[in-house]
Amino acid sequence: MSAIEIRAFTDADAEPIRAIIERAFSDGELVGFHRSEVRQWQESVPQDGPKTWVAVLDETVIGFLSAGADGVIVSPEYRRRGAGRALVQATLAHRPDLELSQWSGSPETAAFLESVGFRFDYRMAQLVRTGSELPSEMETPAGFAAIEYQHHAFDAYFSLLNTSFADHPTPLHLDEERVRAVHDRPDFNPARIRLIAIDGDPHRPVAFVRLRTHETVTGAQRGGIALIGVLPEYRGRGFARQLLRWGVRTFIESGIDEIELEVVTINERALPLYTSEGFEPVQSWPYWVWTGRQSS
Repeated sequence: MSAIEIRAFTDADAEPIRAIIERAFSDGELVGFHRSEVRQWQESVPQDGPKTWVAVLDETVIGFLSAGADGVIVSPEYRRRGAGRALVQATLAHRPDLELSQWSGSPETAAFLESVGFRFDYRMAQLVRTGSELPSEMETPAGFAAIEYQHHAFDAYFSLLNTSFADHPTPLHLDEERVRAVHDRPDFNPARIRLIAIDGDPHRPVAFVRLRTHETVTGAQRGGIALIGVLPEYRGRGFARQLLRWGVRTFIESGIDEIELEVVTINERALPLYTSEGFEPVQSWPYWVWTGRQSS
């Protein structure tokens, strides 16, 4: 029997990986994913390449692990041969902080994650707000101004992204190359990003919100609050609430009255804010961490 090879991603792997993602989605394994999100993931495969390991059997790509997407997928006909385990072990050698999502929610997936040394850590919840009732208009306190994102201010914006989430319950570090690639896409819309900056100094943003949209299975548009972040020293001033309301108003005024967001359920700052603004939990996904990871 041929041995399964685990290697780093190459450009030639992009199409086979996209096909594996498509099959997993069609088989119902990507619980909570929307068609547009799957399409975006498939398009981002080349950008995620440096964070991806691939399982190959007889020159056929049979599975992959994307650290950027927090998941491992092996084609059904090649499962139970050790490919998933080998992918996890190869990735951990480079990324001991690896987190994996239990997308399918199945007991088999949980058993696999436990068998490769992972433990349940937290849940990522999806919340949805419906209805056309407009929240109050956005207001900023004296000394601050709400501004639209500009391409020439990328460095300040990117620094804001990572600094805002450095002390998050599940710390997030965004890759500059990947963020730049998103901003270079033809469909990138700077009007979907709103910043709060020091008044008169747009290169000193202190908070931001980023919006997204996708098409539901019925063909309707659903809005999404992709990210909200505030620098630690500027929290407690209501910036996150004001930016959230701006996002909701923006969608409703454009005819979109169903809006979603995702939040870690242990985030004691964000979850009460979202529920107080009319967002209700609809589903959640377990996330697992490696038991050998060193505590920070």
